[in-house]
Amino acid sequence: MTGLSQKIIELIEAYAEANCDLASDQILLLDLPKGPPSPEEMPVINARMERSNYHAMKAKAATEIADLVSDLIAKAEGVGG
Repeated sequence: MTGLSQKIIELIEAYAEANCDLASDQILLLDLPKGPPSPEEMPVINARMERSNYHAMKAKAATEIADLVSDLIAKAEGVGG
């Protein structure tokens, strides 16, 4: 794999990792109380959960893209089947 090809894969993987971190951060920021949340807290909790899911989906998609790009590069370079 060429240096440029490797750099492309690394950038996509870094994007995926950053989105995993963002998804985790949204959960950590919830700082949920010990008991059930109040009705006033529910919109904030729901919004953070949605953001977490959004970042998790972006991370999953980026990981899949990195795998596809890696396969395409390998095939283009005559390495893969």
